[in-house]
Amino acid sequence: MRRVIGVGGVFLALAYAAWAGDIDAKKIVGRWTLQKKDVAAGAVEFTKDGKLHVRTKDATINGAYEVSKDMITLSFEKDGKKETKMGTIEKLTADTLVIQPAEGGDKVEFRREKKKEE
Repeated sequence: MRRVIGVGGVFLALAYAAWAGDIDAKKIVGRWTLQKKDVAAGAVEFTKDGKLHVRTKDATINGAYEVSKDMITLSFEKDGKKETKMGTIEKLTADTLVIQPAEGGDKVEFRREKKKEE
């Protein structure tokens, strides 16, 4: 159950938001950490080629994403079923990603992971 809540929370967080105007999709590329205390810790990676990698303490899920204007669409397989989630990106800066789920609910905030120094 904890795994389902953690993975679900990460996807809900990613799948939503509300900002007037276009989003620079290049800014979303990178690794982000979920900033929500009541959901299992999770991280998301958006790649340049439109791939999505979600990892929590209990699971890893791969899929795809697309950003169009201020909307984000996520496609992935969960429990053997294909799912698509959509939302509006409310805020996207160098360090912060805030998404408002299209299905409603609380906004979800991510912080960009710092690159490890070599």
